[in-house]
Amino acid sequence: MTATMEEQTTLERLLGTVGEAMTRDVVLLAADTTAAMALRRLDEKAVSGAPVVERGRVVGVITRRDLLVPTLLDPAGPPAAGVAWHRNRLDGLRVSDLMSGEPVTAEPDWPLVRAVQTMIVHGVNRLPVVDQAGRPLGVLTRDDVLGAVVGAGSKDRQGQSPAQEAQP
Repeated sequence: MTATMEEQTTLERLLGTVGEAMTRDVVLLAADTTAAMALRRLDEKAVSGAPVVERGRVVGVITRRDLLVPTLLDPAGPPAAGVAWHRNRLDGLRVSDLMSGEPVTAEPDWPLVRAVQTMIVHGVNRLPVVDQAGRPLGVLTRDDVLGAVVGAGSKDRQGQSPAQEAQP
């Protein structure tokens, strides 16, 4: 079943834009960062992935999985190798060696619906949000999308946003 143009416009209006839903406080990793340092930064910030930048522009995306899979597949490591061994193995690799290049990105003025469709088509869980020059502005994650959907549901049921409800 295909949504009519009017239904899609209503949905787009309810959900808003990428810029309204995205996370602005983002971990950015330089392409020449060691894989071990990248894993530490992701762990410290409790995120599963981050945009990779070079000369101020987004050039890729790296995830915990991208960083850990090479160490799990390395036959040189003992089967019960600890985290320290994995981190030492990663010291010899750079983010640029493991990242997904040519990242799929979004722009802040896109309707959130367009960004979700892009995530589905490309099978990604996050989209770096960039300006027209490719500079990072934030990231849109699945959690950001879910937050927007919940907020839209509140607006739709009440006819106003949760912030409006709190006002006397």
